[in-house]
Amino acid sequence: MSKETSPLMAPQPEPYVPTTMVVDAFPVDDAPGPSQHNNSANEESIAGVLIGGIALALARPRILIALISLSLLMPLVVALPAFQSADAHIAEVQPVPGGSDIQLPQVAPSWVFSEWQRNAPGELELAVQALPALLLLASLLNLLISAGWMKVAVRDQRDHSLRLFLQGGGRYFFPFFRTWLIGLPFFALITWIYWGAPAEWVFEKLLPEGDPGLAASERTGRWLETIRSVLYLISLWKMEIILDLARASLVVGQRSSAFLALFRGIGFFLRTPFPVFGMLLLAFALELLWVGGVEALRRGLDWPLWVLLLLLPLGRHVMRGARYIAMARYYAMRTNDGVGATEEDSPPEIPEMAF
Repeated sequence: MSKETSPLMAPQPEPYVPTTMVVDAFPVDDAPGPSQHNNSANEESIAGVLIGGIALALARPRILIALISLSLLMPLVVALPAFQSADAHIAEVQPVPGGSDIQLPQVAPSWVFSEWQRNAPGELELAVQALPALLLLASLLNLLISAGWMKVAVRDQRDHSLRLFLQGGGRYFFPFFRTWLIGLPFFALITWIYWGAPAEWVFEKLLPEGDPGLAASERTGRWLETIRSVLYLISLWKMEIILDLARASLVVGQRSSAFLALFRGIGFFLRTPFPVFGMLLLAFALELLWVGGVEALRRGLDWPLWVLLLLLPLGRHVMRGARYIAMARYYAMRTNDGVGATEEDSPPEIPEMAF
């Protein structure tokens, strides 16, 4: 007798056939997009950007040691010949009876330097002639230094090498040099405005014959001269800020056109003049605080002079690096530039296929 299948019996399940499924074939980046990064970065204050720049500069001891060594060695080009000349001609000079004491190099009456110039006119002339060349070299080296710090600002923070700093300086030195050349006529124009015909015309309207010495009161003439000098320095500083912003746009956006970068720098400065001025004023205030604090500690603790010669350049280079880093980061977070800039020198990654 054959068995019949009960109608209540569950149906047999279909046989399972495995299928090939592609999962996560390409790497997925869950990080927010560039616009979201910019929106979150815009909330960071200028003080936070500057403090972050200071921390980043302090975290690069190899770069700081190289820069401090360079700043200590460069002045020796002029200082050593001048010291040797002074040691040969005025070291044995005795004070005049009843005159001022001679405590070289801190205190010396003016006749000592006149005597030095008479005894060694050629040596002092060579030192004076070397100063402009040394200042020009320092100005050009500052372009390399600023490019290096801005490169550090936009790259991976885990890279602490001096090699990256020098790579950035070499990569952007000539674009920065072109901005330097473009800025020279503007500096000349600013100088002409404040010390040439336009300033003379204004002084002629405000003073008799345009001479501060002929003003109705000595205070009026002195105040006008002071105001002109202050406005002149502010104008020069503003032009230097615009050039630094132009250089930041070159590094952040990985560009090379200095002419277009100048217009980007002008536009960015016109959009955000007060935050930029505030950030740089805060940087200068911190640097002055460092200088005053180091000098006070040296006097209070009776430190030797060589400690001061090391600490002052340290603060100078840290704050200079912080300014350049903050400038580049602030420009990057307020614009859409710099997307992918941190991967500039990274090799392309091949996605792993997971089957």
